[in-house]
Amino acid sequence: MTHRNTHNRFFLSAWWSVDLPSGWRGVEEAKCATISRQPRLGVLQVSAALKPEGLVTDQDLKDFAEEHIVAGRSLMRVEYKSFSGLSVNYAKDRLFWREWWLRAGNLMIYATYNVERGKEDIEKNDLGYIISSLNLLPPTS
Repeated sequence: MTHRNTHNRFFLSAWWSVDLPSGWRGVEEAKCATISRQPRLGVLQVSAALKPEGLVTDQDLKDFAEEHIVAGRSLMRVEYKSFSGLSVNYAKDRLFWREWWLRAGNLMIYATYNVERGKEDIEKNDLGYIISSLNLLPPTS
């Protein structure tokens, strides 16, 4: 099967995958995957957890995002190809942050992106491409 996208690079984790734009690469680490372009500007980190019973709910996502809700940050509802959930943008110290709490079936994805303040628009399109390409992998048995 041939893929006709211009990027044609994928990053596979145990339970999910993403398409990577040209110049980006992913590294699987102990607790998360780190995805960045070379040379590195901002860093996207993605971790995942399986809910042992039942589906991940919006309430589950809100529970994980509670510190931002308490801090008065406005969470945005986001919908992608395979995942839906919540996202927030904020600046802290010298960094711009974006966080996502996403769900598909019994899988929850927590992703963070940070970059030096003032540079958040440089990788915005690539970041949107990566996050929107998140795909749930079928369970292996």
